[in-house]
Amino acid sequence: ILFRTSVLLSLPLLVSAALAQAPNGAAAFRTRCSGCHGTDGNGGEHAPTVYRAVAISTDDQLLAIVRDGIPSKGMPGFK
Repeated sequence: ILFRTSVLLSLPLLVSAALAQAPNGAAAFRTRCSGCHGTDGNGGEHAPTVYRAVAISTDDQLLAIVRDGIPSKGMPGFK
């Protein structure tokens, strides 16, 4: 439980660092995701936090979510 808690607590820092190191990724998040998921990815008016999905998904799974969206939840896909 302690490991899981420390991982979850460090996710905002990891996501922030990743966005800072990948300006194209940060720009894509701002233009495509932040309107629903919040500018920090911690959830917004229309969609929940992205941190849980990042914590439990592989890169390929996350790519599929972004590419295909989640139509049943109203999330569009982005090519």
